[in-house]
Amino acid sequence: MEATVVGQTITIDFVIDGGKTTALYWVGTVVVPQDGSTSFTWTSEADTAKLKNALLGSQDATKNFSYDKGVISYEVTIQGQTAQVEMARAE
Repeated sequence: MEATVVGQTITIDFVIDGGKTTALYWVGTVVVPQDGSTSFTWTSEADTAKLKNALLGSQDATKNFSYDKGVISYEVTIQGQTAQVEMARAE
């Protein structure tokens, strides 16, 4: 999985075929504290218009995220199985 944060939007894609293909998983809001915090949590509200036609897109209205010292964490559920995903910024 790969995440991109631009402004107040987080987009998460599944990365398939060694990066040749991506599939949208999540598009939603992100609220980054202005105080420079290195650890915070937020509830992202889905952009349902962008997710409605995404084959592998989450159908959740909201998703909880945490950010701690450069690592974004969240849960992904596929076919009833839930896993915790942790992603660090690529250099």
